[in-house]
Amino acid sequence: MEENENIEPSPEYLKGVNQGYYIHSFKPELVEAIKKSNAHPDYLDGFNDSGMLYEQDRIRKEFDMIEEQKDLDREQDQGLER
Repeated sequence: MEENENIEPSPEYLKGVNQGYYIHSFKPELVEAIKKSNAHPDYLDGFNDSGMLYEQDRIRKEFDMIEEQKDLDREQDQGLER
């Protein structure tokens, strides 16, 4: 496992991650077409990984919003009890 930690990702992989994250965020209608394309395999690996990163970030943001709302609700409830 330690060997894999020192491997530099290829430029095509990084390009796939960066462009993929943007596309997943702002142009989701293009995702399937790109996944089916004849793009470089490293690019597609990065693109697919970016989809997982985007989904993790989206869920984390949603969770944070829920927690913030719970905190606001608690503060309001404490203000009503006084």
